[in-house]
Amino acid sequence: MLPNSSTVNTVYEELINSSGLEKNTTFIDCSTISPDLVRQLQEKLSKKGVRFIEAPVSGGVPAADKATLTFMVGASKEDFKKSKNILECMGIRIIHCGDHGMGQTAKLCNNMMLAISMIGVSETMNLAMKQGLSPKLFAEILNSSTGCSWTSEFYNPVPGISATTQIHKVPISLINKDLDLAMALAKDSSSVTPMGSLTHKIYSFLISQGLGDTDFSEVYDLMKNKRFVY
Repeated sequence: MLPNSSTVNTVYEELINSSGLEKNTTFIDCSTISPDLVRQLQEKLSKKGVRFIEAPVSGGVPAADKATLTFMVGASKEDFKKSKNILECMGIRIIHCGDHGMGQTAKLCNNMMLAISMIGVSETMNLAMKQGLSPKLFAEILNSSTGCSWTSEFYNPVPGISATTQIHKVPISLINKDLDLAMALAKDSSSVTPMGSLTHKIYSFLISQGLGDTDFSEVYDLMKNKRFVY
C-alpha cells in the first residue's frame, strides 16, 4: 500500500525489469491509484506470468487495527476467489467490484464523497455553533437525523466530538490526490460532479497556502476562526 500512482509505478517497473520475478507470483496492491495504471500494470505483469490484484481499502486506522477493513477488489473472478481468504485476515467486507480498475473506481468515488462530506459537516457544525448551539448537542441531533454521515459520526471535525478523529489523520494532500484522480475519472466519462469539483478546488487552494500536511478536517478550524478564504 503506497501513497500515489507515481510511487506504485516505480516499484512495479523495478520488479518487472528484475531477474528475480517468479512466475505464478500474486501481487495484491492496496494502494489508491489511477484505474488506468492498474490496467497497465496488470497487462505488463500478466506477460511475465504474474497475477495482479487491486484491493484498495476503506476504514482507516481503527478498522486496520481491528481487521475490519473494507476491500474493493478488481480482478478476475478466479483470482478474487484465490485472494479472498487472505484479505479476510484484514477485513470483514471483501467486495469484488469487477475487472481490473473497478476497485479503484469504487474507492475514488467513495473518497470523493468523504471529502465533500467533511466540508459539509464542517460548515454545518460551524453554523450551528455560531448560532449558540452546543457542539455535542448538535452533533447528537445530526447523528440521529437525516444529516447523519460517517464523517459526522466518526470523524467529526469539532474537537472532542468523535474519539476516532484524532486517530485517522488524513493529510489534505492525500485526500486531494484522490480528488485529482476522481476528477480525471469524471472528465473521461463526461460525468457532472459540481460538488466534487468545488471540494477539489477548495483543498487545492489550501495546499497552495501551505496546509497540505494538515488533516483534512482542519477545514473546520479555518471556518471557525474566519481564516477560510476561498
